[in-house]
Amino acid sequence: MHHPGRLHFLLPLYCFIVLLYMPEKIEIILNGEGTLISTEWTLTDLVQDLELVGQPVAVELNGRIVSRNRWQEETLVSGDRIEVVHFVGGGEK
Repeated sequence: MHHPGRLHFLLPLYCFIVLLYMPEKIEIILNGEGTLISTEWTLTDLVQDLELVGQPVAVELNGRIVSRNRWQEETLVSGDRIEVVHFVGGGEK
């Protein structure tokens, strides 16, 4: 006879395996909205994910402008506030 509670001892192992293979996410505030990203992301990774590589953009991290040559050095952490401004040409002639 099968008892549903018999395999309860495997639950901790299952949870460990799921956590081990599931990429951890953190929440940042991107342009005023909560956004989940993978841990260990840098500003470079974020700009790549937004498909803005090579575009004229400015990036502000927690109230300070970060120059493009420093993006790879800035690893994002939970709660970071990032503003990404994408400049678009055009206007009246």
